[in-house]
Amino acid sequence: MRDTTRDTQLNQELNGIYTDINHLSENIPSVIKAHLANDGTDDIQLATSTQKGLMSSAYAAKLDGIEANANNYIHPATHSLDMITETPELKVMTADERDRLATMGGIPI
Repeated sequence: MRDTTRDTQLNQELNGIYTDINHLSENIPSVIKAHLANDGTDDIQLATSTQKGLMSSAYAAKLDGIEANANNYIHPATHSLDMITETPELKVMTADERDRLATMGGIPI
């Protein structure tokens, strides 16, 4: 005697898998679909700043070499004073002002 309950369960599972596959294939970008349709023998366009596509191995290697939370800022060894913003609590002094302050009240700076 055939187990119809088990047949029903298997049919439901297969229908679920079929639905999942259809959902996945509907969401694959067209560029990948075209590549897969040609058995992977065609060249897929590389992504650019204005065009969707795949990442080149050179870009992938470059990204692999960037540490997490890295940036490309390098603080200059020297810079002009106009880059510094003064506040009521923080003031920039010239060397002369510093020397004059050092001689006031006998407190060395």
